[in-house]
Amino acid sequence: MPHARARRVRLAAIICVLVACDASAISSPAERCTDTWTTYAGEFFESNCARCHGYMFGTPAQVRRPEVEQAIGAGRMPRDQALDGMQKMRILRWFACGAR
Repeated sequence: MPHARARRVRLAAIICVLVACDASAISSPAERCTDTWTTYAGEFFESNCARCHGYMFGTPAQVRRPEVEQAIGAGRMPRDQALDGMQKMRILRWFACGAR
């Protein structure tokens, strides 16, 4: 019986993950990497980061640093407002796609 319970727990965990997934997170890699600095990320950093950091994040090269991505991923930034799940997923996907 312990094995059957372990299987049920694993199955329940898998179902929870699948239910929590957003359809855009499972799309093809080409579809996931459409955001650029010009079309999305520049405005994101201006709207969410410039209040505290000024314009130190004015180019992709200035934000393409592991500590910036990690702070956003861990929810430490932005400090004055929490990102919703879609905002966080989208900016982290931009980093994963090369932050261009």
